[in-house]
Amino acid sequence: MKEILENLSSSERRTLIIGAVVLSVLILYLIVWQPVFNSTEKLRQQLVSEQDTLSWMGVAAQEIKALQGDHSAVVNRGDSSLLSIVDQTARSSNLASALKRVEPKGQNEVRVRLEQASFNDVARWLLQLQNKQGISVSTITVDRQDASGIANINLMLQGS
Repeated sequence: MKEILENLSSSERRTLIIGAVVLSVLILYLIVWQPVFNSTEKLRQQLVSEQDTLSWMGVAAQEIKALQGDHSAVVNRGDSSLLSIVDQTARSSNLASALKRVEPKGQNEVRVRLEQASFNDVARWLLQLQNKQGISVSTITVDRQDASGIANINLMLQGS
């Protein structure tokens, strides 16, 4: 190897040495610097994603606390009877035309009959009753109708 270098002219030797230095720097960059840089960038992106998740969880936690507060506040219905709450909430949930019968069944239960009701509207109404009023479904019978999403529904609702 020494012989080859001695046989080269000084300009060829200089070019070869400069090329070796450039090649060494390039190899160092590709083997050491680039992987470290890529790992650092990947960790930075992961950190941003985790921070977004953390902020979302903070908002969700506040919503949960608010809903828990709403639930405890609303379950105490005051002077409103179970019958009137069920009737009023059904009418305000686009179920007035489907509401055929609301009758008390003891002090803490109400029987409800809905005909030709939108199943989605009924599901939203029942969820609202559960979450905001503490009223749950004890029994339900659903008879599907010919039209899509329409049903005749018999419910037994129970207050807390």
